[in-house]
Formats: sequence, C-alpha cells, structure tokens
Amino acid sequence: MNNREIWLEKIANSGKVSEAQLKLLDRASTVLTDNIIDSEVEPFKTCKCIMPSPRTYRGIWNWDSAFHAIAVSRWDAELAKTQLGVFFDFQLEDGLFPDVIFEDGRVVDKFGKPPVFPWACVIVYKRCGDKEFLRKAYESYKKNEAFWCNERREAGDRLFHYDSKPDENWLTFVKFESGLDNSVRFDRKIHELWPVDLNCFMVDFYEAMAFISKELDLGEEAVWIERKENLATAIRELLWDEEDGVFYDTDRFTGERERVMAPAIFQPLFAGVATKEQAERLAQIAKSTDKFYPGIPTVSYDNPKYTEDTFWRGPTWLNLAYFTIKGLERYGYNELAEDFTKTILGWVEKNPEDIYEYYNSKDGTGLGAIHFGWSSAFTVELINPPLV
Repeated sequence: MNNREIWLEKIANSGKVSEAQLKLLDRASTVLTDNIIDSEVEPFKTCKCIMPSPRTYRGIWNWDSAFHAIAVSRWDAELAKTQLGVFFDFQLEDGLFPDVIFEDGRVVDKFGKPPVFPWACVIVYKRCGDKEFLRKAYESYKKNEAFWCNERREAGDRLFHYDSKPDENWLTFVKFESGLDNSVRFDRKIHELWPVDLNCFMVDFYEAMAFISKELDLGEEAVWIERKENLATAIRELLWDEEDGVFYDTDRFTGERERVMAPAIFQPLFAGVATKEQAERLAQIAKSTDKFYPGIPTVSYDNPKYTEDTFWRGPTWLNLAYFTIKGLERYGYNELAEDFTKTILGWVEKNPEDIYEYYNSKDGTGLGAIHFGWSSAFTVELINPPLV
C-alpha cells in the first residue's frame, strides 16, 4: 500500500470517523494525488507538484499550493513540503512569490496571492518535524515579508493593500492578487482599499514567523509578536464599523467603508483579532439566513449582486468556508460552526461524481472545475481526522 492508503487504513481502524467521512477522505485524498503533474518541464520533472485541476488549471498556483500542502501533510510529509518548497526556487529578488508556474514552464510573476505560506508551513512542520526545511522556509518568508512591507504598504500606513506591477491589465491583476478575481467586494475599487482578509492573513503570517523563530531558537520572536500586535490593533481601530458590527474593507485614502458583507468579515475571528464583543456581533451575522446561513456564500445572501452560481459572486468556496468555521470555533461558537461544517460537507457528499471548485450556496450543486485540489484539501481539514 502507498502512504495515502496506509493513512486511510489507520483512520478506519481508529474508529474516530464515520463511514461517510471515510469515503469523503478517500475521495478528497485521491483528487490530490491524482492531480500530481506528470511533465518533463522543470520544476515538475524533478519534483511532485499538485495542480488545482487537471482540466482547467494545469500548473501550480500560489495559495492553492499552500492549501494542498496542509492536507497532504497528513499522509505524505515530503509531498507536502514540495508544495511549499518549489516556490522558494521561484521567489523574485524583491521577495514576491509568483502567482502561477504553468505546466509548460511559463511563470506569472507580476503579482502574487494572499500571504498564507507561513501559516501553512507551520501546520506542515508540526506534522513532520523537519527543522532543516523550516530553517529554509524562514529565510524565504522573511524576504517575502519585506516584499509586503515595501510594495504593499505605503510609508506611514499601518495596513496592507493589494497591487500588481504596471501593465495594461493592471487592475485585473490587482484583483487576481486578492485570489477573489471577480468578487463583489472589488466592483468599485481594490487598490484603494485596506482589505480585511489580507491584513488578517498578515497577522497569521507574523504569528507563524514568531513560532518558527522560537522553534529554531533564533531569538527574533519578539519582533514578530510586536508586528502582529501592532497590525491587530490597526485592524480593530481602522476596519471595524461599530454601526454595522462588521470589519469592512476600507478606503485607505478617505476612510470610506466598502459596505459589502462577504466571508472576509469573519477573517478577524480566524486570526484572533476580534474582541469578544466584536465576535458576538459577527456570530449573529453568521447565523442570519439573510446573510450567511447555511452556506457561507461569497457575498451575503441579501446583497443585490448575489448570485448562487457565479464564481466569487455568491457560491460557496471551501477555503473561505473553512476560515469562517475555524474562526467561529476559536471564539467558542462551536454549535454554529458544526452546523456550517455539516452543510458544506453534505454538499460535497451529495455530488459523488467529483469534488468541485465551488458549490451553489443554496442547494449545494457542484460548479466550476472538477477534481479540484483545494476543495479536496479543505474537505479533509473540515473532517479533521485524527493524526495517525
């Protein structure tokens, strides 16, 4: 048996997952191993990299690879480290991690993706214990943090924004860097905004760097903790809207709120940035059937631009659902988190023919690309089987 099959057998023998969950784990892990690129082009010739979808996305995408790494680290540490490590070799001099490395070797490096690599790396490390890999990652992520500070935060600003290198398609590329290409959040503007989720991902970035520094005995954790705390304070002070009880994307020049409710409003829960009082108001919004219950749509159900089946404009994406669910759990809203988890895993289960890129947020019909990597990865993580 291979590593994945051994892992599944151990989970089955543990008695800690249901038969239905075991079937989902088998389906999801199969997608991830099926999506390993078979190419004679470097870097794929010499390392196993996981593509998002064999029909639609042939290559490796930045934050997709981080998500893939988290799930596969449960049964194959080397495969998980490869998903992260391949980007060390393609990192630009300014610290940017490219958005895409296509199967044919072409590289998209005018912009990146949300900074989730250090957070993912810590999870992978905790499951494999490879300090030499962690040391290499730390140096690469220090360089990437400098990129975000130098290129995605203006002098004197306390928060980060998205951007891209100059190009005739600049505005489109800025949206691509957010990872939410056609989100209703960015219909009017994006470069002018301090996005809630981006800044919370940077909080997670700093927390991960503090952990790595301590684990490697580098003595730099105090620096990262200070940056984390300063950023968390800025998020609470500059992005919280007391009237609506929401963290909103906010114009960094005028302070105007971009009053679009999307799962990004819950990212401060995942990052541990929200106060208990703020968390309670967010939980009330999460459980509202007019807003996000039961499917955690990519824009609230009552938004005039909501559509249940159009890319980032209303369907359920498992990565955003995961961050929301885990954020609610962090603040003790376990029953609500469990309700969301049952709904979303139920939708994956009701589409037995494949695992989809995203799902209709009203009836759970599978949509978009098939055999999709990060939907599979977060299916595994939402089941959260025992580490065996």
